[in-house]
Amino acid sequence: MNTKVVAVLLICLLYTVQAGPYCAVCTTIIDAVIKQDNNNFSNVTPDQLEQQLDAQCDVQFNDSLEKNLCKGFAKQDKTTLLNALKAGKSSQECCTEGGAC
Repeated sequence: MNTKVVAVLLICLLYTVQAGPYCAVCTTIIDAVIKQDNNNFSNVTPDQLEQQLDAQCDVQFNDSLEKNLCKGFAKQDKTTLLNALKAGKSSQECCTEGGAC
């Protein structure tokens, strides 16, 4: 029973995160990473990108649940996100593709 309740709450939280309030935070995080790497991701690995995103999650969120969700998305989407950044996509495009916008 408890597992089902937790699963439902996580699903609801996921939809809340993707609904848009986190769009601005997502674009801020991606913009910071783009600036940090001078928009050159040719030598960045997915794991390096994840570390950069994790650091930005720490900066943007005080709440541990939001911080952990942010880091979870970074871990889950790091390869897709890196490919988008290597293709020169904007932070808005990256966050839209990731479901935050």
